[in-house]
Parts: sequence; structure tokens; C-alpha cells
Amino acid sequence: MGSFKTSCLKEWTYSKIGLILQNGANYVKLVYTYAAIALGGALGSAFRFILTIIFPFHNWPWGIFTANLGGCFLLGFLNPILHLRKSVPLAVKKGMTVGLIGGFTTMSTFAADTIAMLENGHLFGGSVYLLATVTGGIGFVALGSVLGARKWTR
Repeated sequence: MGSFKTSCLKEWTYSKIGLILQNGANYVKLVYTYAAIALGGALGSAFRFILTIIFPFHNWPWGIFTANLGGCFLLGFLNPILHLRKSVPLAVKKGMTVGLIGGFTTMSTFAADTIAMLENGHLFGGSVYLLATVTGGIGFVALGSVLGARKWTR
């Protein structure tokens, strides 16, 4: 059984190497895309951290709230522009959206902050934060999309 696994692994590895060699240009594009996403994610999360320093969580998580709503607007604004611009490389598109904006926004911290507010007896504040972030996020994506599409069609 062990030799069967080894044989299958070797065949799989050789077939992947052959595919990579045949599609070398696609492989390089894929590597650039992953690198752009990683770089964008690092920058986005660093920018989010800076916001939490500027706007620390006292009674309301203003830093995370700002990052999430700002990121929603940016994603909504950039999506129609990047989608229609065929000259922008995929690595740049994904680096900006998945990487930079994805690293800038944070669902997990939003959820943790909401739970912390509710557990600490801030039922009204936690509920408002929850509703404001979700509805505001959807609203800001929609607003950004309208403005982004308008900018592109001018």
C-alpha cells in the first residue's frame, strides 16, 4: 500500500511539474497574483491597525467601524472600474481588492467587538454597532458602486 501511495504521489508531482512547464506564463501570473494579494493584505491590515491607534476602542470601536465602512465603499467604488478595465493586470486587481481592502476590513474583529459590547452590558451600543456596520457596509458598497460606475462612464 505504501508503494502505491508513493507511485501516485510521484505521478501527481510529475504531472503538476509538466503542467507548470507547459503553462509557464500562467504560472508566473499566478505567482504575481499571490504576491500582490499578500502585499496588499499586509498593507491593508497595517492601515487598519493604524486606525485602531488613532481611534481606540473606548465605548465604540471607531477604528474598526471606519475600516469596515471605508473598505466597503472602496470595494464598491473599485469593482466596476477594475472590472471594465481590461488593461489592468489580474495581479493588480486582486492585490487591491482581495489583498488591500480584504486586509483593511475585518469581519472577525467586528464580530468580537460586538460580542464584547453585548457581554459588557452595552446592549444598546452593541446592537447599534451591529446594525450600523451591516447596513452601513451594504449601503457604502452600493454608493461606491454607483460612483465608481459613474466615474468610468464619463
